[in-house]
Amino acid sequence: MWGKYFLIWTVRFYSDKSSKKQIIIMDSAKKDLFRAHHHIPKLFVALFRALMTPTLVYITVIGNAIMFLSAYLFYYSEKTVNAQVNTYWDALWWAICTVSTVGYGDIVPITGLGRIVGAVLIIFGVIFFLGFIAVLTSVLPSFMGQRKDFV
Repeated sequence: MWGKYFLIWTVRFYSDKSSKKQIIIMDSAKKDLFRAHHHIPKLFVALFRALMTPTLVYITVIGNAIMFLSAYLFYYSEKTVNAQVNTYWDALWWAICTVSTVGYGDIVPITGLGRIVGAVLIIFGVIFFLGFIAVLTSVLPSFMGQRKDFV
């Protein structure tokens, strides 16, 4: 609606014919852009359906189980040696930073077991994030292709 008022204002503001033509083209492009917002809810429904596929659910459950188990092993091996690890929540924070390969650096492993757990967690984090993205990108277009009104 505001595009019509913008178009009227700009046509009145500019007097030569070439600028009027450019403004009309810009206004029609804006209408197409705002018309695309009708597809956003459909995209979220397709994304939710894609996230509920069994493969992605398995990857998510197994990835979270490995992360929580690694946090427990890290806490068990570092709690008496590492002054940075006071509670299980500190170990869980370290596991989340490690599995996402962010490596925040506020908590680092000191023991050999803690370093092995960290290395394994980094490898599994990369594998599971890549697997998650690969399955999601292969499943999502099939859900979007089933609907004729996406195009």
